[in-house]
Amino acid sequence: KKSLLNGVKKKEKLFLNELNKINKEFKCFDAIRSSGLWIGCKLNVTESFNLDTVMKACYAKGLMILKANNNTIRIAPSLIIEDDIILRGLKILREAIQEQLH
Repeated sequence: KKSLLNGVKKKEKLFLNELNKINKEFKCFDAIRSSGLWIGCKLNVTESFNLDTVMKACYAKGLMILKANNNTIRIAPSLIIEDDIILRGLKILREAIQEQLH
């Protein structure tokens, strides 16, 4: 349906805006790519900041993120995810990244 597709586009924009804010603050992503709500965030990996450390920190806070390759966070939510849940999840991701980098 057209309404579903328009909703996905709005949600994709929300994800990308928030992920870019996180990246502006922490310089943690080498690239952010998306196709609808299929989103990949390639990490700027260091010895202490990598996919495993970020995933563990997210899981400890109740956020499930997926792995793509050995350096990319995969975000693949439901196409009808609510905006407040997107923002809550990205807040947890931001906190997890902040903990790993400081």
